[in-house]
Amino acid sequence: AAIYATLSNSSIFSNNTINTTGNFSYGIELQRSNFTNISSNTVNTTGNRSYALTMVTSSGNNLTENTVSTQGASNTYAINFTRSSSNLLQGNNVRTQGTSSNYGIILFTSNSNNVTGNTIITSGTTSYGIQADYFPSNISSNNINTSGSSADGIFLIEGPYISISSGRHSVLRNNINTSGNSADGITDSDTDGSNNILDNIILTTGSTASGIILGSTGYQNTITNNNIKTRGSTSHGISLSSAGRHTTSKNNINTTGSSANGINGPSITQWTIIEYNTVEVGANTGINVNIDNPTATSVVRNNNVTTASGSNYGIIFTSTNINITSNNITGRGGIFSGTASLSGVNITENKITTSLIGILISAATQSLHRIRENTIYVTGT
Repeated sequence: AAIYATLSNSSIFSNNTINTTGNFSYGIELQRSNFTNISSNTVNTTGNRSYALTMVTSSGNNLTENTVSTQGASNTYAINFTRSSSNLLQGNNVRTQGTSSNYGIILFTSNSNNVTGNTIITSGTTSYGIQADYFPSNISSNNINTSGSSADGIFLIEGPYISISSGRHSVLRNNINTSGNSADGITDSDTDGSNNILDNIILTTGSTASGIILGSTGYQNTITNNNIKTRGSTSHGISLSSAGRHTTSKNNINTTGSSANGINGPSITQWTIIEYNTVEVGANTGINVNIDNPTATSVVRNNNVTTASGSNYGIIFTSTNINITSNNITGRGGIFSGTASLSGVNITENKITTSLIGILISAATQSLHRIRENTIYVTGT
């Protein structure tokens, strides 16, 4: 490493210019070092498996206002924390370039870090802007741009040694742009979840690139007040995991791609709340949920849903024990269910303006429905 510190506390590394070349090269490395200030450095590394700034088993450090770049075919890390906690990463300019797996900021079995106000640009397949795999951390007010396929803006995963049973990542007020196919804005693959995803601005332009996507086993997440735009085919605004127990509220969602739903939950096994969202879709369904839980009631309420004239319905559900109430739906179709066996469905006090069908319940064995006090305007023939 150009600068290497071990068992060193309360040091100051500032205003250095560092260039390294070669595979496995390091710019600044801390091992078991605490309360160090690393600021206003320029660090450039070239080579596979290179690290510009890395910390191992180090805590209470401040990394601020550094300019960091890595360039290599694969496995480069601009800023890497391993088993390091309670550190501040603020105001850094981070860029990675390469073919694949070139990470902006990665938190590996590290908790209680504050990652805020950084500018991150990555290129290459699976080159995430920020990856975090332990709890809890604050990830806020970062500007993130990724340009490779499967290069998510923020990627939350389960740690390799522990189960994220407490979760509680806070992902707040980030501005995220991704342009590659399958490059989601925020991916939350925590095993148990309980994360807060709030006030983010997200734009994805590649196909199969959702704004926010929850992994199959993550549950009890709060997704609130995000502004999401997707432009690719099958690029849903928010894609909910099967585990459920999510609260999705007050989001502003706009999708234009074919087969792109505003909110998509194809196979949810726990209660879910979807409320006060504004959803606009250009080619498919506003809210599409399949919630199968005979013991708990899910709620879809007070959403404003607009679909284009050639799109699908505002709300499609295949759910037992669900209340669909007080939604305002405008478009080709209102509310639809065609599943063979459902019960305990309440569709009440919705306002629907449609050119085709207001409410369509088509399966013969559905029962115990209450459809009441809806206002429906049909403008077509």
